[in-house]
Parts: sequence; C-alpha cells; structure tokens
Amino acid sequence: MKQFRLRIITQNQNKKEKAQETADLICKKIELVKTVEIEKYDKFENSYKIELCGEFVENESSIYQSIELTSRLCSPWIVTFKKDEQEVELIFNENQTSKFTEQILNTISWAYFCVEN
Repeated sequence: MKQFRLRIITQNQNKKEKAQETADLICKKIELVKTVEIEKYDKFENSYKIELCGEFVENESSIYQSIELTSRLCSPWIVTFKKDEQEVELIFNENQTSKFTEQILNTISWAYFCVEN
C-alpha cells in the first residue's frame, strides 16, 4: 500500500500544546489516526514542525488523493508532476492569497506533501 508524508511548519505558536491542537485538527481533516512527530522549529521564532504519515486508499488514484487531501487544509498548493513515478509532490507557501479551511490552520506557513514507496 502506498504511503504519504506531510511536513508542516507552523508560525505564531509559542507552546507545543498549540502545535498539538493544530496537528490534531489536521489529522481529523485528513482522516489520520496519529501525529508522527512535533518538534520546535528553531529556524523561525514561535514555530513548530509537524510531521505526519498516512496511507492512501487502495484502488484510487494517489494523485487525486494527494490533491484532495491537501485541499482539505489550505490552498493554493504548487504541484510537481513526477511523470516517471506517476505521482505528485505538493508544496504550500503561505502568502496574501492563501486560504485556510479552518481558522486554526492559518498558523501553517509552509507544507510539503509527498508519496513514499
């Protein structure tokens, strides 16, 4: 079964508990059971790195699922089509045109979604 990894960098979160709340909501929105890792992200003040892993639904396009899952969180995402693997990678960079599906998710400043083999 194909798996995916979602890495998220948050902003404006000065406590791990806030990052945990964000991670819990993300897990709920993309129907994941647990968060893999949450740690302080020292490159930016009041930031955390959230790393999640999950599995795609069998017998459905992982390309479609990648785009659909990430759209549950925020937009727009930059899509890179990897023709040889028939997969996509997605990157989100928060900017003035960004939209978030929930208020708490506006702490996401950057995200990377990829398929793992």
